[in-house]
Amino acid sequence: MTIKAAKLLNGTEMPFIGIGTGGKAADDSTTREMLRKAFDAGYRHIDTAAIYGTEHVVGEVLEEYIQSGRLKREDVYITTKLAQCNHKPEFVRPALKCSLKRLRTDYVDMYLIHNPVTYQNQGTLEQFIPDLPNYKFDVEHDIAETWHELEQLYKDGLVKGIGLSNFNAKQVEYIVEKAKEIKPMNDQVELHIHFPQKELRHTCKKHGIVVTAFAPIGCPGKKSDPKYNWPSDGPIDDPVTVKLAEKHKKTPAQILLRHLIQHAIVVIPKSTNPVRIQQNIEIFDFELSLEEMDELDAIDSRPRLYPMKINLGHPDYPFDDVTSQ
Repeated sequence: MTIKAAKLLNGTEMPFIGIGTGGKAADDSTTREMLRKAFDAGYRHIDTAAIYGTEHVVGEVLEEYIQSGRLKREDVYITTKLAQCNHKPEFVRPALKCSLKRLRTDYVDMYLIHNPVTYQNQGTLEQFIPDLPNYKFDVEHDIAETWHELEQLYKDGLVKGIGLSNFNAKQVEYIVEKAKEIKPMNDQVELHIHFPQKELRHTCKKHGIVVTAFAPIGCPGKKSDPKYNWPSDGPIDDPVTVKLAEKHKKTPAQILLRHLIQHAIVVIPKSTNPVRIQQNIEIFDFELSLEEMDELDAIDSRPRLYPMKINLGHPDYPFDDVTSQ
């Protein structure tokens, strides 16, 4: 299966669909099987992060497929992220080196600052999977200093692309302004029909920054878990989504994913269900019309699903207006 890709500022390409490995619901064995199903289904873009605690599993499965001859390293696009406690310049390179060790590779394709909010470093780089409520803010750090370290990692060939995650439009502009030589190539944010991030998308487009959407179908699996208090009528349940799914004989998730990639937005849905993993990548054999795209774009916006309130109170908290579009 040929997967179309978004072209980045440096001319490299990021596959339009990947599989996410975030969240703490799945254990290592479940994540391992999810990745195998994804590789077998044709996924070639894997999204992980230091704080997810899944880098080592990604590394294991990637090595398994490379050693068996089923994949080459250059076949797979790996995105990982710098943890919030490792923003200080002296921690950035060691943190990446630990991620590379866990991923069993000598480079990653995209390295993102996971969040603009900085925490004090109170743990070890080698095993950093934080209990964030016990971490303290660092309110003095200038996130541009972190960006300058990512620029050097890029120049040294340890990463093939650098970018941001959970940065709002003003913060993206700040990094673009403060960059010494290399501008952000990617910003990964929550994005779906109920939270379309139009202002941020406009800013990123202006600077040639590719946007990646996490939670592109609204994480419907959380509806069944009372601890999340998840909305019962998420993007996948929207009447417009359901209507178009019936019309195209596709699943609602496929409609939502297709809608975003037609806007040149990369999507990284997460699923541990083998059937859904297969279905989610089968979105390149149909197309939504301009009228259908407009109909999805016209849906009323709602508040974020992931306001990340644990970061409230930090001067760099990016979501002061959680319903801003």
